[in-house]
Amino acid sequence: MSPDLSCFFRFGRRLLGSCKSRVAAALGLGTRGTARTVGLALWSWTLHFVPMSQTDPKLTDALLGLLVEVDARADANFSGTGVIVSASPDALPILALRLTSDPGEVEDVAGMLATISNPANEHHDGFHVLSPELRILRLGQYFSPPIIHHASIDRTRRFGGRYLAALFGSAIPGVVATGIASCDFGIAVFRNGQEIAYRCGRSAGAVKAQGSAS
Repeated sequence: MSPDLSCFFRFGRRLLGSCKSRVAAALGLGTRGTARTVGLALWSWTLHFVPMSQTDPKLTDALLGLLVEVDARADANFSGTGVIVSASPDALPILALRLTSDPGEVEDVAGMLATISNPANEHHDGFHVLSPELRILRLGQYFSPPIIHHASIDRTRRFGGRYLAALFGSAIPGVVATGIASCDFGIAVFRNGQEIAYRCGRSAGAVKAQGSAS
């Protein structure tokens, strides 16, 4: 068992020890057996409650897979893309870059992101906000997270401002994860102020070749 999960269960035991009799009394169930029943019910809740950290790998893989698909489906003029995964976009340091940022109902999320990641599209710049289920909530947002001065940054790699915004922004409360995809750098996913996944994208040369072939 991981240290975080062990700590969680120790907290659950302490909570049960201090609260089960109070809960029983509040419900008007004051017998010893009833208090024990309430305690078991609360303990069952702690066993079935899964902390967010335990589900991170699935979301990371899903977000990485989405960005890989966007990169693969984008055309030769792919301008790159950045996404923010959050259930509470109103709390984020974002500002719409265009008059309209509502995507409407989007079934093909990867296709939509690939299509708008083109300099000719008005929503190609900035970041797009996705729900934890990876549905598009908002398009074309200026994203201004605070700088994390102690963040681990490898300056030998060919990244740009969108990379740093995604890296710093992934540490903001309310942000589940961030991700980027670009021709020069590749594809990366960030959580808690760290890059946690990376894949090589199409090289700029490959994209040019694709454009010539089409």
